[in-house]
Amino acid sequence: EELLSRVDQPLQVATDPVAARAFLLCDYNRDMDSYRSPWSNQYFPPLPDGDTPPEALRRLEAHCNEVFNAYRENYYEGGVSSVYLWELDDDDDD
Repeated sequence: EELLSRVDQPLQVATDPVAARAFLLCDYNRDMDSYRSPWSNQYFPPLPDGDTPPEALRRLEAHCNEVFNAYRENYYEGGVSSVYLWELDDDDDD
C-alpha cells in the first residue's frame, strides 16, 4: 500500500477547449475530478467552485506558461508543458 502511494504515475494530457491548447493533468491542478487549465484558468469538466490562484499570482502563472512553452518548443521541439502556481500556507509565525 505504501509503495503504491510513492510510485509516480505517467502524466496525462487534456485539451482546453476555451484556449485550444493542451495541458498536463496532475495533482497540482486537480480539484475533485476536474483539472484547471493554466491557459484559461477554467476547470474541465466544469467545476464552479474550484480553487484558483489570486489575480496577481494568476498573471504570473500565465506569463510563466508562455515563457516555459517557448523554452520547451525551442529546446525540445514538441511535447506539452504546464506551470501551476499556488499560494503557500504560511503556518510559521517565526
